[in-house]
Amino acid sequence: RFRKPVLRLFHTELEAVYEEKNRGLDSDDNKIWESLFAGLFKNHTYGTQTTIGTIEHLKNPSMVEINKYYQRYYVPNNMAIIMSGDFDPDKVVAEIEKHFGNFQRKAVEVYKYKPEAPITEKVVREIVGPNPASVNMAWRFAGEGTKDADICTLLSGILYNGTAGLMDINLNQAQKVLNSNNFFYPLKDYSFFAFGGEPKEGQSLEEVEKLILSQIELIKKGEFPDWLMSAVVTDLRLKKTKELENNSSRADAMMNAFVNDIKWQHAVNQLDRISKISRQELIDFTKANFTFENYAVAYKKTGEDATVRKVEKPAITPVEVDRDNTSPFVKSILESAPAGIAPKFLDFEKDIVKSTIKSGIPVFYNQNVENKLFELYYKFDMGSNNGKIYPVAVKYIPYLSTGDLSAAKIKEELYKLGCSFNVFCDRENIWVSLVGLSDNYEKALQLFEKVLSNPVVEEPVLKNLVADIIKERNDNK
Repeated sequence: RFRKPVLRLFHTELEAVYEEKNRGLDSDDNKIWESLFAGLFKNHTYGTQTTIGTIEHLKNPSMVEINKYYQRYYVPNNMAIIMSGDFDPDKVVAEIEKHFGNFQRKAVEVYKYKPEAPITEKVVREIVGPNPASVNMAWRFAGEGTKDADICTLLSGILYNGTAGLMDINLNQAQKVLNSNNFFYPLKDYSFFAFGGEPKEGQSLEEVEKLILSQIELIKKGEFPDWLMSAVVTDLRLKKTKELENNSSRADAMMNAFVNDIKWQHAVNQLDRISKISRQELIDFTKANFTFENYAVAYKKTGEDATVRKVEKPAITPVEVDRDNTSPFVKSILESAPAGIAPKFLDFEKDIVKSTIKSGIPVFYNQNVENKLFELYYKFDMGSNNGKIYPVAVKYIPYLSTGDLSAAKIKEELYKLGCSFNVFCDRENIWVSLVGLSDNYEKALQLFEKVLSNPVVEEPVLKNLVADIIKERNDNK
């Protein structure tokens, strides 16, 4: 399949791509990100073309060009075989050598691009579509593996981490916007640092934009707590540990390093480098690189886009495939006899420890021997079938204060410990979870129990939450 592919289903696949293009033309999110990339990248193909291409590209497909493209790039010196799982590596390497070892190298043309000029004036785009209104902003930086990428990764977590970043506390927890967030997206040649926000009822997109920019200004002024930098590094380590429990994530990490030409050791050492970034270095970087003139912004407004074009799909003659015949390759797979697997099934009676605490509540647990993480779940036997108010009521729990701690302070303290909580209500149960670093389990649990035992509901916060829920429901309609 790699050496001599037969691309038989060209026309039927083309029809699928036409439909994919039409769906993309209908998508507000696609329009937002394409406009931001186009605003940041005037020379690089990140901004000058999309992966799927234009309507004109799709109307002029060429089987010859597709085969040329395949032969040009699908060569062993432009390729990695990445595997992660429970196998004997020596046997796997022997199999790879057997099947791929005689591939012939070919010269691969390196992509060359004209470097992007500095952005000196705010690039503004306006998007119209049925989705709720939002503002989306993006800045351009150097690519994966650079100092820029390390600093931006840290900065992204300080501004927004879903719990205790500046945007989390000052905008989302404080209910100043319906929601706000950011993400950092490193690519090979450049990086993309994006911010987004949705307005509350009666709030303009420009107001949300100013509020987000005000959080970046706090970094420039050094108005963020000292503990936040180290807490973000702890959180990054926590997420990386969690990721590496999964074979797909391990393979993705290796693939990312390969695709971006990053030495594996450099990729592995990223968190150590980030942990050494100083407070002043972060402040200076933000001052130098985040201005009110060097970014792209897309104002997404609710309405009907009269400019949308669709791909007019031509009539396609059905392709008759010989389904009764098989190639020698397929036959070899069908006739192969893989080694049997010997799964070890859990025995609920033996493998899970059962206990009961003094109040009579049953506890089920077992030891995590893979890494230093814990997960704790409280299960309450009541859900939306028992009371329609429950799914709404649980939304308030992240806003709970106690007698001596504000809701924001509780989130900050848990974030320092590398822990977080979540609440979910289904038809029959309410689930409350606490997860994080095992070393801080007891401290986090004591704080969490304090919140659940001594909650304080603040009427203005509740009214704001109700208003936001109504706004979200109207947006969904």
